[in-house]
Amino acid sequence: MFSFYFFRLREEIEQLTTENLGRIRYIEEEKSTLLSAQYRKLEELETRKSQEIDSLRRQHREEIHRLKEDHQHAIDVYVVTSNSITYYAGDSVFGKL
Repeated sequence: MFSFYFFRLREEIEQLTTENLGRIRYIEEEKSTLLSAQYRKLEELETRKSQEIDSLRRQHREEIHRLKEDHQHAIDVYVVTSNSITYYAGDSVFGKL
């Protein structure tokens, strides 16, 4: 009688072990699938971040270039205006410049 219960318990343990191994395999496959999806998403986000940084750098360079051109234009206008005032004012009301 003891051997019957022992045999029955052993069969039950083997059956549970087999079921648990199947569950473990399924869970490991799910884990692998989720990790792969997360790594792909992370790579996409990194790529998008890199592209956005590049775009911002390009925009910054363009804006700096535009500001330099505006500044140079302002200097040129100032020089021309300053020379014109000096030329037209001469020794008049403004005195010598």
